[in-house]
Amino acid sequence: MSLLIVSCSKQDSIYDPSIIKKQAKEVFLVNDIDPNQDWNLLSKYSVSVSINQKSNENYNLKIYTSNPFNTSSEAKLIALKENVKDGSSTVLNFVGAKALKAVYVVVEDSKYNRSMKSVELVNSSASLSWGGNVTKSSTVSRAVMSSGSRAIPSAGVNYPTEIPPGALNFLTTDYNQLKSNSYTTPYYIDGTSATVSVNNFWWNDTGGVISLYIKGNVRFPGSVNANYNLYLLPGANVTFETADNLAPTTTVYICQNSTLTANANLVIGSKIYNNGTFNAKDLTFQNTVLNSGNVNCGNVSLTNSGAYSGALSNEGSFSAQSIVLSSNATIENFSGATMNVSGLTNITNPNPLVNSGTFITGSLKAVDNGSIVNHCILKVIDQPISLDGVSVTIDGASYMYLKGISSINNTAINMGAKSLLVVDSDFNFGGGGSNTITGPTTDERALVYINGNFTTTGNIGWKLLTLSGNVDRAYKSGMSLTEISEENGAASVDFSNVVLGTESGCSRSFSTSGGGPVVPPVIENYTFAFEDMFKEVGDYDFNDVVVKVAAVPTDGKIKVKLTAAGAAKNLYVYYKLNGGSEKTLFGGQEVHKAFGAAAGTMVNTVSVTYAAVEDEIAVPADYSISNLDIYIKEANSTAEVHIPAFTSTFVKGDAPYAILVPTDWSYPAERELISHKYPRFVDWAKDAKVSLDWYTN
Repeated sequence: MSLLIVSCSKQDSIYDPSIIKKQAKEVFLVNDIDPNQDWNLLSKYSVSVSINQKSNENYNLKIYTSNPFNTSSEAKLIALKENVKDGSSTVLNFVGAKALKAVYVVVEDSKYNRSMKSVELVNSSASLSWGGNVTKSSTVSRAVMSSGSRAIPSAGVNYPTEIPPGALNFLTTDYNQLKSNSYTTPYYIDGTSATVSVNNFWWNDTGGVISLYIKGNVRFPGSVNANYNLYLLPGANVTFETADNLAPTTTVYICQNSTLTANANLVIGSKIYNNGTFNAKDLTFQNTVLNSGNVNCGNVSLTNSGAYSGALSNEGSFSAQSIVLSSNATIENFSGATMNVSGLTNITNPNPLVNSGTFITGSLKAVDNGSIVNHCILKVIDQPISLDGVSVTIDGASYMYLKGISSINNTAINMGAKSLLVVDSDFNFGGGGSNTITGPTTDERALVYINGNFTTTGNIGWKLLTLSGNVDRAYKSGMSLTEISEENGAASVDFSNVVLGTESGCSRSFSTSGGGPVVPPVIENYTFAFEDMFKEVGDYDFNDVVVKVAAVPTDGKIKVKLTAAGAAKNLYVYYKLNGGSEKTLFGGQEVHKAFGAAAGTMVNTVSVTYAAVEDEIAVPADYSISNLDIYIKEANSTAEVHIPAFTSTFVKGDAPYAILVPTDWSYPAERELISHKYPRFVDWAKDAKVSLDWYTN
């Protein structure tokens, strides 16, 4: 294909529109223009909005091209409706880019509290609502959610206080006597007056379980044998010096004001009931443990011994360096109890960590159908967490704090009414996706507060997170609707509107209506770009005259800016609105004079730069840019150049003399072909249904 380049200043040809039209098509950038190509990049849209916030407020509705809550957002306002009464419904009709696939709708009150929902445009329309109940989801409220069944009810545990009558002195009983006696005979060890060392801890061959009551200071230098119930009576101070295993048929009762100390790493196949203090190094729990007192230990593993599974029920204070749950083990931290894990809590099985008290851990990792249920306060304070294939429940009015999220994949988070999830840095998907956050069905909303950004690693362009139900999210920077969507009541709120209160009981108060600064919207500009094809064809840089028009009126007027004059000719800009009479723009001045430039100067298309020239057009309430005809004329000529929609002689498939680009367009430099700066323009020219966003890159 060859292209004839003709100077914009040449004016010695005789004006003949039919010749210009023929030549324009012959030398156009594309030989095979789509016969259905009308060069129209605009489409009409309709968005229905219902507001039922029970506030008696008047709201402003704003529609943006992208997420306005992103700190680095390039969101542009394309539609506005003011003073929409709470309890009413309205429709915003507007004209936008054909390439528009989704919009971001903001509801703003008189204190500049802003709530936003993103929605896909289906058949050029969408419907949204604010307030009221939503479709029933999997989330349940605090009133009906079970905290799990206690593995051991503490009320059923008997902690004796004295040596029972008839008990025999264990230290003066030899093995044969022990064996010949009935296992129902109780025994005792008394270290009240002096520390006792149990050097002969006899093997129990009685065929039953022997009860052994311990007072005072007692040391077990060796192993602790099977088939014993060990009762550490109040005031007892017992030390396991080298024992590394407690058999499943042994049960240890640590009574109030008694202490058990394990000096070696201990595998606990037995049951332990603690109402006193248990100090240990590393522990492996393979059976049931109830702590109603204090536990201080190193690394903890809850696992499956084959016959039993580790089940830790905490009603007191439990401190550890790390915890691993595996092989169907469980942890239940009950109301009023505290668990502090300085390092990692690692959940690698389908059974849950259920917290109804205060659970604090340095870091947390959960995989393989792991389950976390929080009814009160759960905090991860040092490291970002990692979740993969996990179920997380944040019950009604409860609070979960996460230092950050380093990766999250295939994870479902259910939130109850007034529950709060705080992520105190970035919410990083880490390349994972298919996550959900489901809020309550009542109008008492939950909040996800991200003191950072939504981010990921690797490629994006697929669904990372879907929010639904009555849940809000606040963040500094988000992602597109392709990656994060909000459905069935979910919304975003302005980060600056959120006020977090202090912790009280099992909750942390919050408000999403704390007010905020006035945030003037950046109004989208639509760009009219002209070729001065009066007496000859142009050079198709579409910068001979460039006029930008605001998409949304301000105080009943549309702002208009003259931004370029890339032609040497004396040109003027006019407009007609709704088919009305012709009116001038920019004071009726020739474009170079309007800029304050010398005649023939290439303004803002080469190195010569001038400030844009502003004007405005009064418009009616039902204004639409599709009814605005902006065009140019040459001095001493009746010839006009319009966009195709307002060119009476234009037929589909003709080459355009002007185009209307639905954005604040970066037009080509002087003598730079539009197809050079925007290669996909050619694709669109050949097929009017593809590359509708060619002007974006």
